Amino acid sequence: MAKKRKSPEPSRVHPDLKGFSIDVDALGEIRMNRSLEEISQFLKTHMPAEEPSEPVEETPRSEEEE
Repeated sequence: MAKKRKSPEPSRVHPDLKGFSIDVDALGEIRMNRSLEEISQFLKTHMPAEEPSEPVEETPRSEEEE
């Protein structure tokens, strides 16, 4: 007897993004029901800005490591 598949649980979504869907069609094109500007604005307001990190000095490789 075949196993019954459980229906996937709905993902937890921020209330501002309720109803947002994104799909990839057969040609590989991304289809969204919201504009990139809306998504970008949401990310700007809800994601913290990254602090610039200090540059890391590279150490020269020895011949043994190569």
